Amino acid sequence: MSAIAGVYDWRAGDAGPAVRKAMQALQRHGRDGEGFWDGGEIALGWRKTVLQREDFADVQPLTESSGVRRLVFDGRLDNRNELAEALQLSPERAREWPDSRYALAAFEKWAEQSPCYLLGDFAFVVWDGVKRELFLARDHVGSRPLVYCRRDGLFAFATSADGLFAAGAIARVIDEPALLGRLRHETPAPEATLFRNVLRLPGGHSATVSESALRIQQYWRLEGTPDIRFARHEEYVEALRERYERTVRNHLRTIHPVGSHLSSGWDSGSVTAVAAKILAGEGRSLPAYTGVPTEGWTASADRRHIFDEGPLAAEVAKRYSNIKHVRIPAPERLDFEAYDRLARCSGAPMGAVLNAGWYDLLHRTARGQGVRVMLVGSKGNLTISSDGTDRFASLLRHGRFGELAAEWSGSRRRGRSYAGLLYSTIRPFVPPNMMGAMLRLAGGQGTGWTGDVLRKTLPDRVGRGESRRIASRREFLTLACKRGHAETIGHTLAAWDIDSRDPTAAKQIVEFCYAIPDEQFHFRGEPRRLMRRLMTGVLPPATLDEKRRGLQAADYPAAIAASRDRLIAEADRLADRGALAALLDYGQIRRIVRCSIDTSSREQVQQLLSAIMADRFAGNDCAEEESKFVSALG
Repeated sequence: MSAIAGVYDWRAGDAGPAVRKAMQALQRHGRDGEGFWDGGEIALGWRKTVLQREDFADVQPLTESSGVRRLVFDGRLDNRNELAEALQLSPERAREWPDSRYALAAFEKWAEQSPCYLLGDFAFVVWDGVKRELFLARDHVGSRPLVYCRRDGLFAFATSADGLFAAGAIARVIDEPALLGRLRHETPAPEATLFRNVLRLPGGHSATVSESALRIQQYWRLEGTPDIRFARHEEYVEALRERYERTVRNHLRTIHPVGSHLSSGWDSGSVTAVAAKILAGEGRSLPAYTGVPTEGWTASADRRHIFDEGPLAAEVAKRYSNIKHVRIPAPERLDFEAYDRLARCSGAPMGAVLNAGWYDLLHRTARGQGVRVMLVGSKGNLTISSDGTDRFASLLRHGRFGELAAEWSGSRRRGRSYAGLLYSTIRPFVPPNMMGAMLRLAGGQGTGWTGDVLRKTLPDRVGRGESRRIASRREFLTLACKRGHAETIGHTLAAWDIDSRDPTAAKQIVEFCYAIPDEQFHFRGEPRRLMRRLMTGVLPPATLDEKRRGLQAADYPAAIAASRDRLIAEADRLADRGALAALLDYGQIRRIVRCSIDTSSREQVQQLLSAIMADRFAGNDCAEEESKFVSALG
């Protein structure tokens, strides 16, 4: 893993100084060394993080044998053996080559089609000195970040927007409509960022850049994945088991200690359990980290939620002797500096802002214990553990009413209400402005921004209801992949010097789950059918039988109460020098903080904190604190 940046300045012809400034700004993304190449009008930079044994031999930017092409690479490749065979490498080269060398050799052999042959998490850029072109590519779901800007006479790219700003390629200007859309939980365009004229190369895409043109190509499409059909249900489970275990093993490749997130759910539990079995065979342990409420906090009963995920997570840990279970109590107060650091590193305010405190403490604890790789399962509910209830809408759309009736009947026997079944069935066909009423009918709380602290000066954006109009699991999975994955896990290397890896988002897992029939996920009322069969005997029955969902940061009211003075100070600061006066009603924020925050719902509190953190992000108030943290990490 590393950080990359480059500038192609075909008018001024002196790109080197700009790239050197960019690499200084990207220091937190790679602390184990750096490399630089200055070709006058084109310059490339790279910062190094050593995670695999082969990384010690990695020296970038890389130059091919003819000297025509140069590459900078950020990421990890999981199909080195297959690539070595296709590239006809000797055993010595296959063993010693860093992943970047494989990527350059693949480009030499397959050119613009080379990303199609790579498995793993990656972003890379190749300069062709003969064609005078840059080629950029990201992995299938965009697990490694890569942003760019283009203006007259110049093209620049970097691992994060901070690199572009430091290089002087573009000014740091918040795109207020985009930020408003984020606060409203709208679905952004795959290339959108929160900065004006800064774009993200979408996952599964490549780009070719010359003086005259910028051409974007989509090299990976789920829609082209061939169907997988077996004669027996058991064959789907066995096929997934083989793929999943191989994928988890690939994600364990590192010379450092590995940790895992472990909640009460099936996704993180499956990743942790499979990893523990593999590591046990190698004589290695696995610390598993669970966020839990503040010590001494108790909650009233809730039939839908688990407020303390510690006990169920501990059941998974007990099943494997090499798992060391580590409970991470939530901070007693709101940690504004943690929020700022996460926003700065990811290029966007954190969505689940109430989780930021324990999320930060979990990673700081893990890093203090030597962990440099963290396994997560954040895409699992879209892939292996999809509940399959979107099958209802698909059956309705295609007029398969007999199958729909059978699904309803089976779901009723399992305790689902008619209102909930109706909501799941017609949700994609309901206008977005009616979704709140639909959720309340189904027993939910409603979602979305209430408008309490938002001004109405910017035009509404279309897109918030996009995913709700989707009536099949395949369509939803396709959309989710287009949104990218780096904002979810790609910032941890910058924030804590830990590489997050998600086996549930691996290309072979995503494609398999897309290609198999819908009834493997939901059949005769049984949701999450595939995952249940896959994890029977792997996860404890208590985990598989649990119908409630974990609710992280359930003890937030105590943190709000303990942080009242800080919240009042923040509200006063916004009124004095807030950066988003066109978006936020600062007077309303002050009134809520001073008078009614104790009686506000979880959703309202999260919205309020999101607004405050968005303003801090826009005003760049986190820069000084983030700089101190980077210095402390060394």
